[in-house]
Amino acid sequence: MNFGRTAVGLALALAGWLIGRRVARARVSGVLSLLLDMCGPLGMFLYLAWATSKPIFAGLTSFSLLGGLAFADFYKRETLREPVIFSDMSELIEVGRHPELYLPFVGPKRVIAGAVAAVGLMGTLCALEPAAWAWSPWRALASAGTFVVMIWMLAGPLNPASATLLRRFHPSDDPAADSSRLGPLVSLILYGVIARAERSARATRAGAQAQAALEAAACSDCTGPVVLVQCESFTDPRHLRAGTADASPRFDEACSSAWSGRLTTPTWGANTVRTEFEVLTGIDSQALGYDRFNPYHGFVQAPLPSVAFILRAQGYRTVCVHPYDRRFYNRHRVLPRLGFDAFYGIEAFAGAETRRGFVTDAAVAEFVQRLLDQARQPLFIFVITMENHGPWAASKDGDSLATYVQGVSAGDAMLGRLADCVVRDRGGVLGFYGDHGPALTDAGDDLRTDYIVCGGAATVRVQQDASAFALGGVLLSALSQGGVPAPAVEGAADKLSA
Repeated sequence: MNFGRTAVGLALALAGWLIGRRVARARVSGVLSLLLDMCGPLGMFLYLAWATSKPIFAGLTSFSLLGGLAFADFYKRETLREPVIFSDMSELIEVGRHPELYLPFVGPKRVIAGAVAAVGLMGTLCALEPAAWAWSPWRALASAGTFVVMIWMLAGPLNPASATLLRRFHPSDDPAADSSRLGPLVSLILYGVIARAERSARATRAGAQAQAALEAAACSDCTGPVVLVQCESFTDPRHLRAGTADASPRFDEACSSAWSGRLTTPTWGANTVRTEFEVLTGIDSQALGYDRFNPYHGFVQAPLPSVAFILRAQGYRTVCVHPYDRRFYNRHRVLPRLGFDAFYGIEAFAGAETRRGFVTDAAVAEFVQRLLDQARQPLFIFVITMENHGPWAASKDGDSLATYVQGVSAGDAMLGRLADCVVRDRGGVLGFYGDHGPALTDAGDDLRTDYIVCGGAATVRVQQDASAFALGGVLLSALSQGGVPAPAVEGAADKLSA
């Protein structure tokens, strides 16, 4: 055995691990947590070295993977103000499918150059480095099989016991604090294992509470169309910077005879599905434990109560419209479990107008209007827009707000068109809200966006701030044919957001 090359490979693996700890500002809070955090680079290196008999290649591969994780962690903290979470692993495939949503935030040239350099160097080493000890393909297969079995045991039979042991590290609800105290790799494993162990019981409890709350807000004889728009990054720019021109005149006009206010969302800058899940289900994402960081990653394994299920039970056809890849965030599997009969993705928008690479809100509004024109039964349409997705190109003076405001204006025009189509022409109910604030450097830390519900019972001006998980109940209340006076709306919102 070549101990010199083995030592070099191990040093490379540990160097990648230390970079990640540096990004997380990890400190030594205990020998056990330090050793557990070190198991990641050690296990990765030993597995690769044993499988390939090439320790330097194994060390460089470990360094590249751990360094890449540190790179992603650094830029996620810089851009979205939170570290990499275990559920982010489900988005790795999306980076390849949709680099336009990820690479612009960190610089595509930097990412591509680094990836090409790493792959090239690893390929060269793999081809040129001689085996440090006898290599066998059977040993490589056995190593891979052992790794798969270990993961299966951790996720399956050993999951409850593993979660019990990991809880002894007393994790908090703050991933940044946990990655600093315990180490980034420990927190990734800990959150994933505990989330899986708690998932079923949490889903049962949260589902029962949501069912009761949504049923209490629902009406029994609704027939008018219901359209709910989740508008990408929508918030009144005047909340972001004083003196900004009014970019949402139709929103202001509609608020004069509607229920509206600031909407507290569970995320900032991205992670749309956190808000989406709360609005559709009426479940406070805090009830999900560590699954709250991406409810669509693993939490929605079976049908859950939702606004869509409530309306479907009343004879509505429930439809989601999202001018993008239906697989993104695993929506093509999750949304049927949340009560949707049909899901129209990017394939339904062939030839549609685009802006900055995304289907425009105007094209989406036109598509929704066609669905309503062709409807043979009451429709509930949930719309997820994309036009104003970041990042926003900066002007000559380095300000991105002007580009963002253009997108807000497009969303506002969509709101006006749908208000005319749904409320004025068809006597239905329209809900409209921002999924999160924009990831702009001067946007502050405010987790609030703006929302409006108009039509139905929402015919008088009521300003009531709400949490995202209360909005579905507010929408159902507005659909009540008999009308709900303003105090009852406030009471319903308070009850749901308690």
